[in-house]
Amino acid sequence: MNQKQVFRGGFGLATVFLMVLLACGMAQAASLPSCSSITYWGPGGYLAVQTSPSGTVAWGGGLDNKADEVGFYLISVLVDGHREDGKNAHYPYFPHGSLPPSKAHSGATFVLQVDLQSDSGHHYVNVPNACRIP
Repeated sequence: MNQKQVFRGGFGLATVFLMVLLACGMAQAASLPSCSSITYWGPGGYLAVQTSPSGTVAWGGGLDNKADEVGFYLISVLVDGHREDGKNAHYPYFPHGSLPPSKAHSGATFVLQVDLQSDSGHHYVNVPNACRIP
């Protein structure tokens, strides 16, 4: 076998490998649920995301034990991995918010990262969550 055949064979294998990786990545991205209206339930509460007909993405949550909602929240709202909003303060309840379509574009991945140190002494973190903005 000459060098040209080895190169072509290696190039073909690399191309197939790259196509498989891309297909897996696209399949994973496509497998995300829609952010049109979704609730993620965890052992102590929930996170909720809804998208309005105009494209605004609203988010919030709550704890099963409402008394534990009082505390210091550190929340990051991520769109395609970039922090577009968040909270970093003490609240008497689980905070909520929304993003306009200019910050949360259609097709983007939306993720909530939540860390709550409750005044009751309990510590809560988000359940895994991610959805595709319609």
